[in-house]
Amino acid sequence: MPYAELLAELLDYIEEDADALGCMNEVQHARTILARGTSAHRQIDLYRRAIEAGATGQDALVDVVQALIADTVADL
Repeated sequence: MPYAELLAELLDYIEEDADALGCMNEVQHARTILARGTSAHRQIDLYRRAIEAGATGQDALVDVVQALIADTVADL
C-alpha cells in the first residue's frame, strides 16, 4: 500500500479523537510533510546542490548548518 494511502486511512481512523483533543491541525500537518518532504529531505537536497555547484563536502555541510540556523531563527 502506498504511504499516501496508508496515511489517509490512518488520519481517517483517528480523526474523531484528534478533533476531540483539539489537535486536528497538528495531525493534518502530516499531509503537508508528505507533500513537501521532511527537513531531512531539504537538508540532503541542499547538500547535493552545494556539491554540484563545486563546494567541498565540508563547505556543503556548513551550508546545511547555516540553513538550519536561519530556519530556526526565522521560527523564533
